[in-house]
Amino acid sequence: HVILADYNYNSGDSDDIVTYPDPNPNTDPNDPDPEETCPYCGVIGCNGECEDYENDNCDIICPDDKTLDLTNCSCTPKPKKSWYLDVDNDGFADKTKEHYESPGAGWKKGTPLGMDCDDTKKCVTTDCTKVDWYLDNDTDGWYAEIKNDYKSCKPEGKWNTTSNDGEDCDDNDDKYKFKSLDVAGGNIFSYLNTNLDMESGDLSFNDINEIITRSKMPYYQQIIVKALFKIDEFFDPYLTDADYIAYLKDYAEYTTFNDDLINEIFDRFSENNATDIFSSENLTNTILNNSNFSDYENIINDQLVDAVKGITKEGNNISIEGGLVSFSSNGALISWHGTSEIEIELNSLVINCDKFSYDITIDLTDHFGLDNGDLFKDSGAELATRTLAFFRKWYILQRVRGVKPFKTNVSKSISKSNVSF
Repeated sequence: HVILADYNYNSGDSDDIVTYPDPNPNTDPNDPDPEETCPYCGVIGCNGECEDYENDNCDIICPDDKTLDLTNCSCTPKPKKSWYLDVDNDGFADKTKEHYESPGAGWKKGTPLGMDCDDTKKCVTTDCTKVDWYLDNDTDGWYAEIKNDYKSCKPEGKWNTTSNDGEDCDDNDDKYKFKSLDVAGGNIFSYLNTNLDMESGDLSFNDINEIITRSKMPYYQQIIVKALFKIDEFFDPYLTDADYIAYLKDYAEYTTFNDDLINEIFDRFSENNATDIFSSENLTNTILNNSNFSDYENIINDQLVDAVKGITKEGNNISIEGGLVSFSSNGALISWHGTSEIEIELNSLVINCDKFSYDITIDLTDHFGLDNGDLFKDSGAELATRTLAFFRKWYILQRVRGVKPFKTNVSKSISKSNVSF
């Protein structure tokens, strides 16, 4: 912006610039205009006389921030004013400035109500707090969309700051929740039978007789079983541990039709080693291919379905009721009957909408040995079980002769996908 101070004004001058009579007429013969006029710029004038022969003016150029002072032909600063930038027109400023004129579009003259956090949004002024906003159309606590914005700028629609359970699979139906959710892993079921009798070499034949007497089995059964153990006691000095093992193998092979497993299990028994846990391919196949284990898998799967239905947010741990499993066929009746320890580990579980996938490990442990309850239960046991030579000889070998029982173990990892719930 340029100010041209041209004061050669006369009523006939086409530029309508004011002129004043020359207080010191120039008599220069080269001046073609004897009626020359010159701006009257105060007492000092234009250096005492008019120096402008061609344009009949005395021009002074001032910068944008200054104005011409007519009293002394000089440029003086323009007075500054307060301005503030308010793009969203809410009275709060993005920035302020002192300037002699408007700095540009959006600037207003005066003092703002305060400093604006975001001058592009009218919904926010001086509170710059930001929060996560969640879109929850079905109001089930699960969100379809999330955005971080100012606390005072609630988006239009069913947005809130509390529906943070997780991303919703279908936000228009409160039945569906997790779009994708990883459930925390870990142990989900444990069982331990603390009443196991893992004794060996702790009884005499007299002790066995007393145990039978103290049991609640019918008196006539007591008489029969005592008599049979009395016969066993008579022949015991003439038998070795190997004789007992051979008899047990022959009987088990004949009744179970699983010779390989029976030989393995009784060979391990003959080692008289209670420390090492026994496991083998034959044992694993016998147990895991048993229909009872298949039924147990289905039970665990159903319990996982129920557990997933109860999950409310990411990071939730789950647990199941579990249960016990026993086996009674294809060699399992002798090699593994009841299960003494169960551990079920959840390796992974991912929920996607109305389906989930999981990977678990089922670890089963039993003990190969006889305790008092196996032969002398207070009730419910058949006489045949108590009188069979197989179980009597096994009991004598372990409890009287001292051959140690041992633990057996099988384990299986199970993975399933697209399980509905």
